[in-house]
Amino acid sequence: MSDFFRTVMGKAFIEGTMPRIKKAIEEVAVELRQSNTLRERELELKERELKLREKELDIRIKEYHCSSPQ
Repeated sequence: MSDFFRTVMGKAFIEGTMPRIKKAIEEVAVELRQSNTLRERELELKERELKLREKELDIRIKEYHCSSPQ
């Protein structure tokens, strides 16, 4: 097995297949980074939406307390 790289198939693997595998892994890494960035943005937007809804709820609660008879 240690002489594999000396064979025709081994040379083809080292010089052809390995660079293609490396390139494919690098492309997957780029896509994964982009996906993570999009997920982070999505989470930030959901957090902002939640904060806005909480503020809206607080305003409605205050309005209710101000308008209810005492």
